[in-house]
Amino acid sequence: MSRARVLPRLLALATRDRRAFALALALVLLAAAAEVGGPLLIRAFIDTHVQTGNYPLAPVLLLAGAYALLQCVAAVAGYAQGVQLARIALEAMMRLREQAFATALRLPVAWFDRTPVGAVVSRLTNDTEAVKDFYVNVLGVVVANGARVLGMAAAMLVLDWRLAIPCLAFLPAALLVMWTYQRLSGARFRRVRQALATINGTLSESIGGVRAIQLTRQARRFDERFAAQCGEHYRARMASLRLDAMMLRPLVDVLLMVCMAALVLWFGSEALAGALEIGVIYVFVNYLARLAEPVIDVAHRLSMFQSAMVSAARVFELVDRDDVCAPRRGGPLPRDTRLCADGVGFAYPEGPPVLHDIGFELAPGRSLALVGATGSGKSTIAGLLLRFHRPLAGSITLGGVPLEAIDDRTFGRLVAYVPQDPFLLAGSIAENIDFGLGASAQRIAEVARRAGLGDFVDGLEHGLDTAVGERGAALSAGQRQQVILARALLRDPALLILDEATASIDSATEEALQQALHALGGQVSMVVIAHRLSTLREVDEILVLARGHIQERGSHAQLIARGGLYRRLWELQRMESRADLTI
Repeated sequence: MSRARVLPRLLALATRDRRAFALALALVLLAAAAEVGGPLLIRAFIDTHVQTGNYPLAPVLLLAGAYALLQCVAAVAGYAQGVQLARIALEAMMRLREQAFATALRLPVAWFDRTPVGAVVSRLTNDTEAVKDFYVNVLGVVVANGARVLGMAAAMLVLDWRLAIPCLAFLPAALLVMWTYQRLSGARFRRVRQALATINGTLSESIGGVRAIQLTRQARRFDERFAAQCGEHYRARMASLRLDAMMLRPLVDVLLMVCMAALVLWFGSEALAGALEIGVIYVFVNYLARLAEPVIDVAHRLSMFQSAMVSAARVFELVDRDDVCAPRRGGPLPRDTRLCADGVGFAYPEGPPVLHDIGFELAPGRSLALVGATGSGKSTIAGLLLRFHRPLAGSITLGGVPLEAIDDRTFGRLVAYVPQDPFLLAGSIAENIDFGLGASAQRIAEVARRAGLGDFVDGLEHGLDTAVGERGAALSAGQRQQVILARALLRDPALLILDEATASIDSATEEALQQALHALGGQVSMVVIAHRLSTLREVDEILVLARGHIQERGSHAQLIARGGLYRRLWELQRMESRADLTI
């Protein structure tokens, strides 16, 4: 996204509250007028009293009082303008950050499958922080200093337009330096941001996998990779800093000195002709010194501006994505909870087909299991049932209504999901079960017992108010699964999808979970993705998948009697179980 599109959008966010922005401009103008007026009073004192040697008390006191008043007004207005501009900037930043986060939460799950989490976090943290610097440290400074520069330029032109020419020649020369800097620094800042995003991605990946790294003794390899990435960021940052050091303060100071020399030369020639007042040259020297500071201040913030433009473009690219999952409202309600899949086919972007002509029917209160080797398409079917993806062929309906046409609120009430890797907040057990639903404590306790957590919770000092730690670190793998199951049951779903929910838990916990699920028989329709075939004896129908096709279907007894793929998988698992017992 080009800067020509980014900057107007950032300014539109800042000027959204027109009344607040108008107040800020009024304070800026008041502060600038007070600052410009001070040297004019000194000029009047020099020309009227110092040059004539006449110091009447009343006029001198009046000038002194007016000067002191202007300084107070400038100080108070400067403070008020700073606070007001900062408030406007922070509110604009807050709105942008909220938009970016809201968009990220609504992007298709498939997008996250191919986008590193660290890159997303970098946009929501580092990039938005750089945009905040634009609002707080660039926009406010440019507005305030711009008013000061315009006020002093106007005053110089009114006093003596000929003498103003060498002074005001400083401004276009400084603008040329700034323009050249922006042209040269854009690529450098993009390189810095990309390197920083790579570092964040590596940090997220490495810290999340620290156990595997230590276990396999790969810390040195990860150190070397991270050091190489840090080196790339260092080189990109140094290239940017060298440009800053060359083009910001030194060039601006040189231009200022040239203009000051031209002013002194002009003043000398005018003074020889006797046509210049001492007070006027004081004002011009004072203004030229003050004129340099705003320009240097703005020039120093060009690096922030350039960084913010690159970062804002990255944030807007996220905010403007057109594949955001729009909320579905007002769709037809399913007549019942019969789940039907007819001729479903699917392929991931730029990949081969992974599902071929998948069809099944699940009546209310019945159960369906999906089994097969890794890569057979089990989790892909679960993703389609959860609307994470859309079928490329065929259709999936619930109660005769296509899944994508069901109202979001209705779908969230009808369908619950228990994943293999549970997601827990760093809160209490009760908060993780409720998950924003707002249920009563009694209701939460009831579903916790239905999920098999009763004895465990009763043994805790704080019961359901016990903190689970980050990612549920204070709980065992089985207890985390039971919390997620309780969360699902709290919503009284009509369809419960379990994606290998017992794959990483011990046999005793698995038995407790199986009992909790068995108690739901006839009340909730269930789609179970299972690796352990021993848990499927009571499932009404089992689909055996192979390379995206339904290879076999039937009950556990029927498939064992048939002697096909399912039976081979069953016998293989029994052999593995016997081997484990022997060991």
